[in-house]
Amino acid sequence: LKPSLKELAEHSVRTPAAVNWVPFGSSALESNSKNKPIFIFFTTEKNHLCRLLETEVLADARVVEILNKFYVPVHI
Repeated sequence: LKPSLKELAEHSVRTPAAVNWVPFGSSALESNSKNKPIFIFFTTEKNHLCRLLETEVLADARVVEILNKFYVPVHI
């Protein structure tokens, strides 16, 4: 299942420093005009480690800056 743009936006709202998530699919490849590596984030609300990654790691402005600058972040 692909997350909708609304779901991606809601995810960004929960994360204080917003990652510029790209929907999974051909749009991820199309947005990769600079041949950046693709960072794929699989997540589920039911998994403690996924929530921990989201609330602690992806809330760090330095991590978000690196993801946005050097990767195409794809949220699944």
